[in-house]
Amino acid sequence: MSQYSSRDSEGPEYIPSPSTAEQQPSIQFETFSLEELLQIVEDGMDSDGAPLHNDDLNAIQVRIACWRRLQNEVQGAKNDLKRRDRGDDDVIEGIPGKRIDIKYDEVESLTLKSSFRAWTDWKADLERVWAGATWKYQRENLKIIKAVSKMDKVCRARWNAYVRINPDKEEDYAHFLGWTRTLVRHNVSFETTVYEEYEKATQRNNQSPVDFDAYLSSIERELPEVPDSVQANRFYAKLNEDVVKQIKISGLQTLPNTRTGMVALAQRVWEGLRPKRNVPASEAKNTGSSSLPVQSQRPRPWNKLYNGRPERQWSRDGNKSSGNNDFRNHKDIESNGHKEKSSKTEKRELTCYSCGEPGHIKLNCPCKDEHIQSKSKPRIQQQRVVQPNQASSDDESSGNE
Repeated sequence: MSQYSSRDSEGPEYIPSPSTAEQQPSIQFETFSLEELLQIVEDGMDSDGAPLHNDDLNAIQVRIACWRRLQNEVQGAKNDLKRRDRGDDDVIEGIPGKRIDIKYDEVESLTLKSSFRAWTDWKADLERVWAGATWKYQRENLKIIKAVSKMDKVCRARWNAYVRINPDKEEDYAHFLGWTRTLVRHNVSFETTVYEEYEKATQRNNQSPVDFDAYLSSIERELPEVPDSVQANRFYAKLNEDVVKQIKISGLQTLPNTRTGMVALAQRVWEGLRPKRNVPASEAKNTGSSSLPVQSQRPRPWNKLYNGRPERQWSRDGNKSSGNNDFRNHKDIESNGHKEKSSKTEKRELTCYSCGEPGHIKLNCPCKDEHIQSKSKPRIQQQRVVQPNQASSDDESSGNE
């Protein structure tokens, strides 16, 4: 690439060749790839076999740095495309996505007895698990493994048998979700059952609008998506009659056009109606038909008995009457008197009920034998009296013959 010529004794003089003068180092390596540049550096000579000079090395270094920057930019663009494709919108700025790991374990196990509402809740809970750690569940087979762990033993056995027959479906999460519908009751007419349940869904008397919204949303997840205003109107049409009537007479010019706003309005109205709804019908009729105050309609205070005596509980002013204190004092007096009597009874001597003498009882009475003899004498006399009568009657009967 270069030629040397001798000039006197000062040493050789560098004379660039025409090819070197025409081709600068920066231009020489512009068309080389990164692999070719690395090979040139490793060999220590250019493609023509000429040794590398400082200018050549500087040009190669600049060229390699350009390649490195370009590779980093390309890799960053590829990562952005991957995040956009998988919907990774939960990456916080300054924190790598793989560090976000929110553990969501509130997932009920799916069983063969689960209803379609339980199945929809189970599927929604799994979506929250994926959203809590997107970097962990990027692959579909990992999602299936996690979902199978939230099934009971019988369901897992059915999935294992299904995978043995269809091994190509083992890593298809969408197909797995479709297969889990076969585990739900009424799975043959699943879509028809969903529409039937949605048409029958109405707010019960003791059900709050918030709870009813949760139930209705579990059914709507399996229905085609509709605008939020349509969902609000559908929710309003399924509310309790008392709540709808109260909303109509409340004087509102316009109703909320969002589902959240409609639920909040219905909840406020329902809470305002709760005291009226909890009053029994019998009490409501008595209150409406009578003009007396509520305190005068209370039952008489003599509703408890203590040893045959009524115990007063309430007075006319609604407070405990002073009669309770009087009765309590009277009760204490009776109890004390009973104790005094019992002590006197213990000191009293024994008395016989047969002879009336003190100091013994009837079983040990010394007059016991005399008393028995006195009782047996009339019986003997009666028998003696009866015998002559019997003899005379026999004589009469024989004479008549």
